[in-house]
Amino acid sequence: MNVGDKVNWNQQHRGGYGYVTPVAAIVLGFTAQRVKVAIFNQRKRRMQEKYVRSANLSPRTKLCKLDEAYAAQQKEAQPA
Repeated sequence: MNVGDKVNWNQQHRGGYGYVTPVAAIVLGFTAQRVKVAIFNQRKRRMQEKYVRSANLSPRTKLCKLDEAYAAQQKEAQPA
């Protein structure tokens, strides 16, 4: 796994009785115990950064709204 990889974060909800929700994410960095990922929060309509366990990540092949939002954010961040 490298920075910029497209992954699914298998989010385990508290009290969800083992129910897992796949959330599209992009790897931003690494710490000693966790992986920093960017997700697109559809309720707030913005990107968020989360620190998640690497065991809860799996590769992703389909494009989604996160990819479009991340590309737009990267274009804005580049100096003119």
